[in-house]
Amino acid sequence: MDWVLVLIGAADQGVSLATAQFETKELCEAAAAWLRGNVDVNGSPAIAGICFPATAAAE
Repeated sequence: MDWVLVLIGAADQGVSLATAQFETKELCEAAAAWLRGNVDVNGSPAIAGICFPATAAAE
C-alpha cells in the first residue's frame, strides 16, 4: 500500500501544503521526520508532516 505525506507549514498569508507519495509507511515517516527538522516552508519551519494511507487520502 502506498502512503501519502502531507507537509504543513506556516506562510505569511495562511498555511502552505506539500504532498509526496511513498511505497511504505516507514519511508513516509522517515521522510516526514527529516523534512520537519530540515526544511523551511516559505521561510518558516514546517509545522507538521503527517502520513496517510494513499487509499484513505484519495477518498
